[in-house]
Amino acid sequence: MKILTYHELDEKETLIPLMDQAFRWIFTPEQLERNIKKDARLRGTPVGYAAVEGSRVVGFVGVMDLRTRNLEGETEPVGGVWGVATLPSHVKKKIATNLMKKAHEYFREKGYRFAFLCTSRVIVAYALYRKFGYIDAASFPSAYKLVTKPKGKHKTKHVAGKKTASLDWNKILEIYNKFSIGKTGLVIRDKQYLEMVRKREHLRSANFIVLEDGYAVFKKNRGILEVVEIAANSKETTKKLLAMLEAKAKTVICDRMVLDSITFDVYKALGYHVERESHDLIMAAPLENAEFKQVYGDKFHMTNLDMF
Repeated sequence: MKILTYHELDEKETLIPLMDQAFRWIFTPEQLERNIKKDARLRGTPVGYAAVEGSRVVGFVGVMDLRTRNLEGETEPVGGVWGVATLPSHVKKKIATNLMKKAHEYFREKGYRFAFLCTSRVIVAYALYRKFGYIDAASFPSAYKLVTKPKGKHKTKHVAGKKTASLDWNKILEIYNKFSIGKTGLVIRDKQYLEMVRKREHLRSANFIVLEDGYAVFKKNRGILEVVEIAANSKETTKKLLAMLEAKAKTVICDRMVLDSITFDVYKALGYHVERESHDLIMAAPLENAEFKQVYGDKFHMTNLDMF
């Protein structure tokens, strides 16, 4: 068995069963290549390390370069781990352990002080990450509400918002940059990043509500409205956005990642069922002699649009 970078793989299609077994993620090599080219976090990196047996990929750990903001207000580059997977026939052979070591070697060569990954406390790999020194950096409070609509046909009163055929990324970035002032974590964005996320998440202009001092991003699936992100600079704007979102929801509205205290307080005030903890979380591992809280404080910020 040998370890190769993603770029060194001769038969990238052997990643398909591996990723489908782990994540129900099926793609063609061409689709993956397009995603890599679009994502600045992957360009110029090894993309990942693969354990290869014969010509078959039996394990994989992805790597990417991330940008965070620390307590000093500085942009701090860090490593991101993604796509950790081993074929069921090859578990308990220390494949993931060896691949994680390769990923950390890459991050150390880049001079990064931390590596991050998104995971869940209920999966087996969580214990492996703890062995590698990963700590819980942030869990994701959530909010849910059953939306009841009066019976019969009637029109919903329209609440004026900015609706355009094409998204005004400058306006969205202006709101977000104001919203993220003083926040540490995955809060460094530009128009290129937003456009990449829009394509990755299959978002259209209809998935955005933009007001003067805030915006909301959402998805709808079988009557359930999922809040992808709310960035608002006042409680009043947050309430307006939620009123507009509730008008669009048919059955349930949910927000699985509420890391802004103002938004969380508004959810509570409006009668949402809120949970302060969840199984999903982001973890961080120091790669040198560095303390996470000394660098990022007690609150590490990110939303669904920052997932990796």
